[in-house]
Amino acid sequence: MYNFIPANEDSIDIFLDSEFDLASPHTVKYNTSYIQRVSSDVAVAPATGYENAVHVLEDSIFYVVKLPSHGPGNDEQYLKLKLTNVITDTLVTFEYTFQPLEKYRRFE
Repeated sequence: MYNFIPANEDSIDIFLDSEFDLASPHTVKYNTSYIQRVSSDVAVAPATGYENAVHVLEDSIFYVVKLPSHGPGNDEQYLKLKLTNVITDTLVTFEYTFQPLEKYRRFE
C-alpha cells in the first residue's frame, strides 16, 4: 500500500475511491490501468471491455487489471486480483497473480 501522494505516483496503478470502487487513478496524473470483473473460472484475461472503476465485491470475485506501458518493452502486462475480505468501506484484502510476460494474458 502507498499513500496517495505525488512522491508515490509511479507506484500506484489502482485504488479504492470515495465510493468504494476499484479505480484507475488516470484522472489524477498517476499510472492508468484498466479493470474488468471476471468469473472465477477464467484463465485468460479478456482482450476488451475494461472499465476504469468497478464496485468491489468479496469472495470468489476476480478482477483482471491491464497495466499499459509497464513491461520492459513498454507494453502491457496483466494482474489478476481475488478479493478475500472487505473489512471496512475503505479497506480490503486480496490475493493476486502477476503475469510478468508482456502481452501474455493467460493465468494458471
